[in-house]
Amino acid sequence: MHHIFIAGSGGIGQAAGLILAAKSDFDCHIHFGDISESAGQAAVGFVSEGCGASDRASFTLMPTEGSNDALDSTLDKCGIILD
Repeated sequence: MHHIFIAGSGGIGQAAGLILAAKSDFDCHIHFGDISESAGQAAVGFVSEGCGASDRASFTLMPTEGSNDALDSTLDKCGIILD
């Protein structure tokens, strides 16, 4: 399984996440990162609803500066980062 981190949960991030998660021949999990929890949760909902699977996306709250343990742990899982 490919773990993909998408920094930013706006329209482009949501669209990219949905395109990747909806491909039946590409096994992946989308990890959204954003400084806005509401935007991140909305992106997870958009992808989950769009591809019909609630386990294809997750969200990590990003700090406004630097990093934190949750972000570091998420990035360690991801082989692909889209920023």
